[in-house]
Amino acid sequence: MVVPTSIEAQFRRLDKHLKELKQFGGGAMSEDESIVAAEICNSCVLALDKAMNSVWQTKATKKEGKGKPNIYFPINMTSREKLAEKFRAYQMPNMENENPEIFQLIDSVQVYRGVKWLSALHKLAAIRHEEFPKIEKVKSSGIGFGRGQDLYIKSLVIDEKGQIDFQGYGLNRATGKIEPAIVEVVEEMRSVLKDIGIAPYSFCESSVTKVKSLISKLYRLL
Repeated sequence: MVVPTSIEAQFRRLDKHLKELKQFGGGAMSEDESIVAAEICNSCVLALDKAMNSVWQTKATKKEGKGKPNIYFPINMTSREKLAEKFRAYQMPNMENENPEIFQLIDSVQVYRGVKWLSALHKLAAIRHEEFPKIEKVKSSGIGFGRGQDLYIKSLVIDEKGQIDFQGYGLNRATGKIEPAIVEVVEEMRSVLKDIGIAPYSFCESSVTKVKSLISKLYRLL
C-alpha cells in the first residue's frame, strides 16, 4: 500500500516547518521557537496515528463501526507483552504471529528497546496542545498562557498539585477570531530536550526523518 496523499501532505508541511525552525539559529529557546517545534512534534504524532489507523483498517478482526476503539500509534510500551496487549485492545489479537513484520517494526521503536526519540517526541507534542485544557505547573516563569489573545474565562482553577484547569476560549487579537486558548510551556520543552541531550532543530529534523521512514516502511507492509 502506498502512503496516503493526506500523510504525504503532512510530510510537506513538516518540511516547511523545519525550514521555519532552522531560522531561529539555536541559542536559548524562545516562545516562538517552542511553538514551531511543538507543531512539528504534534504533526509527527498525528501522522503516526493515521498510519496506525490504516493498520487497523487492514488487519483488525472486526469491521469499522460502533465498537471501533480509538486508535493511536503505540508509544511508551514497557514490554513486548504490553505491546501485544495493546494490539489485542485494538482488535488485532494475534498480530505477533499473523503479521510479524508489522509487529517487529512497531516493537523496534519502543522504550524497552532503548529507543528514546519517540517517547520524547510524544512528550513534546503534548506540551502545547490547544485542545488540552490541563497542564502541569512548571517551577519557573516559562509558562505562556493566551499570548496574543484576549482570554474569556469561564473557569480557571489551580489545584494543590499545581495543575491548571482552564475552561473558556481565546480571541485572537490580530484576526478577531475565536480559538482555543494557547498554552506555551517553554521550560518544560527545554527540560525534555535536555534529558535527551539535543537541540530543538536537530531533534525535530531527526524525528521527521525517522517518522517518514517508519510510516513508509509500515505502508509497504500493508
